Amino acid sequence: MFKKIIVVVTLLFCLSTIFNVAFSIDKKTTTKKELDSNILFETSEGIEYTISTNEMIDTYIIASALYMDFNSEILMPNTEDYAIYKRAKEFFSPYANHSFLKDFNKYVYNGDINGDAIGVLLSYSSTPSLDKICEVDAKYRNYVFKDDEEIDSFIKGLKSFYKYTNAKEFFDNNKGLINSIKSYVKYNIKDSRLIELIKRTEEYVNTKNKYFGDLPIEYETVLTVFRPSMASFYSYKTHSTNKIVTFQSPNDFTCDPYKLDINYMVENVIHEYLHSYINTPIYHIATSKCTDTNKYYTRLTENTLYRNMPLYRQVDEYIVRAIEGRIYTQVFGKEYTFNRLLNKEIRFGGFERLDEIYNYLSNYEIDRNKFPTIDDFLPGLVEKLTRRLD
Repeated sequence: MFKKIIVVVTLLFCLSTIFNVAFSIDKKTTTKKELDSNILFETSEGIEYTISTNEMIDTYIIASALYMDFNSEILMPNTEDYAIYKRAKEFFSPYANHSFLKDFNKYVYNGDINGDAIGVLLSYSSTPSLDKICEVDAKYRNYVFKDDEEIDSFIKGLKSFYKYTNAKEFFDNNKGLINSIKSYVKYNIKDSRLIELIKRTEEYVNTKNKYFGDLPIEYETVLTVFRPSMASFYSYKTHSTNKIVTFQSPNDFTCDPYKLDINYMVENVIHEYLHSYINTPIYHIATSKCTDTNKYYTRLTENTLYRNMPLYRQVDEYIVRAIEGRIYTQVFGKEYTFNRLLNKEIRFGGFERLDEIYNYLSNYEIDRNKFPTIDDFLPGLVEKLTRRLD
């Protein structure tokens, strides 16, 4: 009898173990399938790079637009003019009183999303489960998300809003646009020469190890049509890699969610990746050496987006544009670069000295023994840009 009990218990244990393993495998497979469905393009040919979408970020953007009564010039602008935006408004408007939106003011800023919220969400999976991938980087924990409790509250609120509104139904019903973007990217990505441009960016600055150490870098672009203008960069570490992410739209300058422009998208990708490399050294140079307003300018551009920003931010926007121009010249030639990128910035963008700074960078390129990295050249470049003329 005792032996029979042992046999039964052993059998039950084995069955339980098999069930748990099977469930675990099935769960992992499902999660991978969910993650793969968000990927529009990926390559590991010399550069690890992925283009993806993120339903949970899109849900946060739509919630933000809902909180602002769909009256934002940045989030789903001109809502009534575009079918995808009208459908989102009709679908989510009945949930305007959801608890997630009750104290939502801290999650939006000046008619836009809160950038730190994107930094938080990138540390979680793009699936409705919002599984934690890595710790939220310190740079995204300075204001709203100062402690784990605030982060947990935001994540739980977003999960609840997604589930309660049945947001999955909305995204499933509107897969057509995402599928169109996927086909468009796949067809046009080679001619955009994006991977070559990323490689040239790394070579040009030559500071990858300085700022990101020995861990490999995985580049990613997260696309959304619900915020068709503006682009941002984010970076964080997992246990095995550094991630540098651009968050942007695939759309052209008209902000029409149905008008796609691979070249405009790629320009933003390279622009934002450059920010991830040069913002830190420029901040230190500008804040330590360019403080005497009798000797240094306080305003470098009349661009309304940047003119009231601190000097170091105006400097990094100027220099990023100039370096991007040099990289594009290497790949596409000078005529294309000026026609496509630089002329509009000089004539209409408020960066009137961009041609001057672009040309000055030739001194860096012809003497890489003296200036092995862009950081070695930046002090003189910042001085050139910011010093008042006598």
